[in-house]
Amino acid sequence: MVNQLSEDAEFNTLKDIVNMYYNNVIDSICKEFPKIKPKDIRLLCYWYAGFSASAMSLFLDDKVENIYTRKSRLKSLLLKSMNSDFYLNGLR
Repeated sequence: MVNQLSEDAEFNTLKDIVNMYYNNVIDSICKEFPKIKPKDIRLLCYWYAGFSASAMSLFLDDKVENIYTRKSRLKSLLLKSMNSDFYLNGLR
């Protein structure tokens, strides 16, 4: 299961679902922040989908502490946007 959500095809399906449910939020973030790293897009998709930091750590093969640090950094980035309310609305 962990490997399935990490694979590109399954991840793209998750990304499509997140975009559909959250009014194209991932696509909007990618357009507004074109230099955002693909690994950060993955983390955002998992975050919007409601996965825990522990699950994200497994999917992304990273330490839980690093996941929290990355989430904090991404939240700070999204807060700089005029669309911050839209971006942060779906994040838990």
